[in-house]
Parts: sequence; C-alpha cells; structure tokens
Amino acid sequence: MSVKKLMINLERRDDRKQEALKMGLTNLEFIKAVDGSTLTDKEIVEANTLSNWRCPFKNRRITKGEYACFMSHKKVWEIVAEGNEGVLVLEDDCRFMDTYDESVFMNKQADVVYLGYNENDPEGVRHYTDDLIIPSHPYNTHAYYITPRSAGHLLRHTRAEDFGIIPVDDWFASLLRSGKITALATSNTMAKQCPRSIL
Repeated sequence: MSVKKLMINLERRDDRKQEALKMGLTNLEFIKAVDGSTLTDKEIVEANTLSNWRCPFKNRRITKGEYACFMSHKKVWEIVAEGNEGVLVLEDDCRFMDTYDESVFMNKQADVVYLGYNENDPEGVRHYTDDLIIPSHPYNTHAYYITPRSAGHLLRHTRAEDFGIIPVDDWFASLLRSGKITALATSNTMAKQCPRSIL
C-alpha cells in the first residue's frame, strides 16, 4: 500500500482540489486549510507569533496568509502525531514528477524529508546517500514526509518561548539551522510547486 498522503486545501479553492485529483494519487485525504482571509489582525497579534521576527527578504511581519499556512500545517502535524504511520504532507499546488519513488524517502532517520524545495545556501548542502542530500537553508513546504514521532517533535517547537509561529518554510529552516530538527531531501526533485500563474 502506498504512503498516506494528507493534502492541505482551502475550501474555497475547489479548482485546486480538482486539479490535484487528476494526478490519480492513492491513499489521499484532503485537509481543510485555515483561511487567512477570515482572520483579524487581533487574532494574529494574540497568537504565538514571534514579535521580533521580520521576513529576511522583505523586512516585514508575518502576513495573515502566512499565519494561516502555518496553522494549516500544524493541523496536519496534530493528525500525524495521533496516528501510527508516516505521512506525506502536501500543499494543493504541488505536482509529482516522474522521479517519485516512495522507497527513497520512507522510514529515514530524519525528522523531515523534503521531496522538493528551494535552497538558499547551495554551498552548505551535504551528501547523504546517492538518493538523499542534507539541505542547509531550505524553503518551500509543498511536499515533505514526517512520522508520528517527528510530528510530535515539531509541535513541541510551536510554543512562543521556543520558535513560536512564523512562515512555515522560515520556521523549518530556523529549526534545522539551530540543530533542533534533522532534515533530508531527495537528490532528485520528486514534487514541484506550481507557479501561481498556473493555479
């Protein structure tokens, strides 16, 4: 049986859901995303967001959309932590490549295994195996594999006194670079993120 897949999807974006279904994925379940358009500024301020965090590229605070994205992923981590199997976490704008091979990323000794990502520090990437690398400063969370143990580990770091809530790709990168989690990535990209112009 193929690995369980949980795909985050905004209820108002049924078009993305229908496009994702065309991939013919097995063992797939859709998870209702938190909708940033329904949030108030007060909700964001009162959440466990890091007050001193600024986007490293645009020098701004977390947006409603970024907060909602983080909370959507957190919702999935809570589901995985309560289960008994590893899960592939997907965003509804991801598409699988011909290189997709579950044997490469399942049951590896890492908290997170990326199936595709953008690397902000190419010189820091290290070899792990012929099929896997150790990322240095990864961005993008459209497709990654976690286990119940690692999901629980991620949840413990969402506390305000720890890493709190910041954009989820920045959050993963911060945890990795501080040694709080371990991560691997497939040497060959197995899932890409569609440009917004397409979806």
